[in-house]
Amino acid sequence: MGRVFETETVLENLSAGGFFVRLMRRVNPGTRVFVLIQFSIHQVDELTTSRLAANGFVCRAEPQSDGGWGLGVELTRYRFL
Repeated sequence: MGRVFETETVLENLSAGGFFVRLMRRVNPGTRVFVLIQFSIHQVDELTTSRLAANGFVCRAEPQSDGGWGLGVELTRYRFL
């Protein structure tokens, strides 16, 4: 069983089927994830931005040149908050 963690990062790519994000830790393919994505073009009050809550699983983990990891996540369920 995996460990629970929380982190903030910048979303690289988002579509109806999934997203790609860079993290400073590896998450193994097949791992189930829950994410909360906040949409904004700059730092703003949390109450004034759209958010997306989503469940999915990691379908790929790619090492990055900076020592981090690029994660491809396939969405299984999501809703806007």
